[in-house]
Amino acid sequence: MHDTIFLISGEFRIDGRFIKGAPHGNGHIHETYLAEFMEPGGLARYIMQKINREVFKNPAAVMENILMVTGHIKRFYENREGSHGKTLTVIPGKNGSPIAMDVMGNPWRCFLFMENTMTLDTAEKPAHAFEAGSAFGEFQKCLAGLDSSHLHEAIPHFHNSSMRYDNFIRAVEDDRFNRGIECRREIDSICSIEHVFRFFQEKIKKGSLPVRTVHNDTKINNILFDTGTEKQVCVIDLDTVMGGLAHYDFGDLMRTTLSSSPEDEMDTRGIEVSMEMFRALTQGYIKTAGEFLTKAEKELLPISGVIMTMESAARFLTDFLSGDVYFKIHRNGHNLHRCRAQLALAMAMEKKIDEMNRYIEVIS
Repeated sequence: MHDTIFLISGEFRIDGRFIKGAPHGNGHIHETYLAEFMEPGGLARYIMQKINREVFKNPAAVMENILMVTGHIKRFYENREGSHGKTLTVIPGKNGSPIAMDVMGNPWRCFLFMENTMTLDTAEKPAHAFEAGSAFGEFQKCLAGLDSSHLHEAIPHFHNSSMRYDNFIRAVEDDRFNRGIECRREIDSICSIEHVFRFFQEKIKKGSLPVRTVHNDTKINNILFDTGTEKQVCVIDLDTVMGGLAHYDFGDLMRTTLSSSPEDEMDTRGIEVSMEMFRALTQGYIKTAGEFLTKAEKELLPISGVIMTMESAARFLTDFLSGDVYFKIHRNGHNLHRCRAQLALAMAMEKKIDEMNRYIEVIS
């Protein structure tokens, strides 16, 4: 792998001597590496990613989106105090393109590594949830002036829960790998709440919720935190920034911050929802996004967590039934375990939904 990173790094505009490269992070989709170079000014580090073409069929369009989004954010922060480093910096290839191809024809991209930052897989305390809400609320605020119609649809219908449900039903009916017998209870649970999957798409059709430019993949590990202060620094993983609802972002934040259990927890009996985390998350989000959200959007923030968590459960189970072709797995039945954990989390959220609604009324 050292040799692979050495060769592909030579295709980017990096003025330095390659020292080493190693795997970095634990993302489900792309192969990510951290590469070190000795440059005239000292040691410099870069993120190298091999783009997953099975997931992103048009890498060039994805990178066009990222350049548009990062450029818009940089212009938003121009001349604002303390705004340095609020977005990613794309390193172009030697031919000027944001994509370089390796000898096997695989597309790669490169970002400047943001020093003195870290990621979190879970929110370990309310302060982390507050910063997560603040980060994505601020991200949406920065992009409020970017018409989402100008962006490519990197993954068509990415958070179309209604379509995700239909895809799930097809996977159940096909059952190509005879796995349905292993997950009959989970299949029945998802089928029993079809109306939940139709909810947001019906709102969009009626025009009762505005389509905005949103991140669409707001796991807490898509935020960089300052290693010293633990304050949010930058939103990352911009592959899916495109048109959508503010609720897609807030709902996925709820999914990844309100429980201390991992996304693939095998013992689902201990999965609970922390109202303390919800209050902190909501405070951070409303602080930065509250000024542009409509009353209707604010009222539907709590239910968005249930919907987005159920969508994730359906996606994991769809992938399990389809032979584990989308999400990386690390053990047999991994996607089924993920599904079960998400179903338990959605149920835990639903039990607290009235309390959440009351809190939204108070702070908004």
